[in-house]
Amino acid sequence: MNELLNKPLFVINFLTGFIFIIAAIIQLKFPPKKINSFYGYRTKSSMKSSEAWDFAQTYSSKLMLRFGAGLCLIGLLLKNISLINLEYEIIASIFIVLIIIFIMIILVEKQLDKKF
Repeated sequence: MNELLNKPLFVINFLTGFIFIIAAIIQLKFPPKKINSFYGYRTKSSMKSSEAWDFAQTYSSKLMLRFGAGLCLIGLLLKNISLINLEYEIIASIFIVLIIIFIMIILVEKQLDKKF
């Protein structure tokens, strides 16, 4: 187990995925009722109307749940991979997480543009 914790490609992706899953479940169970700047999926397009807001909260939470599971799977698949050094593994892991976040935002924004 201790050896596994020294593998950033596993730890960063798996833990981020797990956090995404927990956040998505919380957001689905307790969605923000009103438009606010504290809690929920907050962009200009999601805050244009109550309908856009409600849609963005549900859609982004479902995406986050799927992508969180995907990140956990990526972590498990990469647990035996070792790059040249630890720093490269950390950078690669952060890059993967940022790409996932970027894709999620693009998908939600496209759906908001399409629907509203």
